[in-house]
Amino acid sequence: MVKETVVMMHPDRGGDAEVFQSIIQAHGVLIHPDRRAVYDNEGEEGLSKYMAAVRTDMFNRIFGRAGVSVGGRRTMDRIHCIRVSLEDLYNGKIHPVTFTRKVICVTCSGKGGKQIGVKECKECFGQGVTINMLQNLPTSSPCQLCFGTGLMVTVGDKCPTCEGQKVVPKEKTLLVDIEPGMKNGQALTFEGYSDQSPGAVTGDAIVVLEQDDHPRFERNGDNLTTKLSIDVLTAIAGGKARIKHLDRRTLAIAIPQENLIRDREHWIVPGKGMPVPGKPLAFGDLHVKISVEFPKNLSVSQIQQLKEVLGPILEKNLSPNEDLDEVVVEAFKKPETKDDVWLENASEEGCSHQ
Repeated sequence: MVKETVVMMHPDRGGDAEVFQSIIQAHGVLIHPDRRAVYDNEGEEGLSKYMAAVRTDMFNRIFGRAGVSVGGRRTMDRIHCIRVSLEDLYNGKIHPVTFTRKVICVTCSGKGGKQIGVKECKECFGQGVTINMLQNLPTSSPCQLCFGTGLMVTVGDKCPTCEGQKVVPKEKTLLVDIEPGMKNGQALTFEGYSDQSPGAVTGDAIVVLEQDDHPRFERNGDNLTTKLSIDVLTAIAGGKARIKHLDRRTLAIAIPQENLIRDREHWIVPGKGMPVPGKPLAFGDLHVKISVEFPKNLSVSQIQQLKEVLGPILEKNLSPNEDLDEVVVEAFKKPETKDDVWLENASEEGCSHQ
């Protein structure tokens, strides 16, 4: 019955805050024989003094000797993830992040109402926290009735701006300075830009960089990897290949005529990778994976010319007595597996993005 009454009278459900607080206090007295005895003998004033002494003693036993400060509350940090391109991480960028946070009400200075209507919370006795036993160990948590402020406001004296909440929503924009060379998953901390709460230290706003996949480059630390396709003639006779870099420069790569380029060769271009954070003018390397493209169709005359240049084809090297079994080949198609279907339908979990 008590539980149903508490739920029904909770301020969040439209109940009267004072009635709700009285129910909570009465229930706390009735279920504790020591509190009930004090209340019966000394009344509400005696109970208040008794509970203040109990709280002080409990805090001293949890956090150390008498007189040692337990430190103020701190609001939770807020995390914002922003999507950035590899170009952003290479060149640098100023990225605005806008969000709504709670700030202390200016009208009532975070009191929630008129000074005359502000009273000590009877649930936590003005401490802002409640002590609970968890596996025979005392633990503290913010008071759910006064939201950790230690104060309550009577209904008629509530602030018209914040309606007794002590805080109001306010939009804030942070300018995130993405420096060249920053990495995927890197967190940038803006101290004191989380939600505010009266009597509490304001937590931080933390911005996490999440890099989008790039169609041409892959990043590995300070190095970059890209693929380069060249035709057969360039692979044999040499020439120049071009790579469009992340800062829109075009890298011209000279392919010497005297070297035959093979498919799947791996080249390194020193100093053309990502900027190295904290080291001006320092860059990682660019890895280039070569793919030699063959022509799709050749005319009869072109084939004849290739035969004359490259020498006899495979058939001329076969022994007439060799046992041959001629077969027909088909293009390989990778079979679809359950993992492929799962990966196609799966979605990434993450934090809210800006």
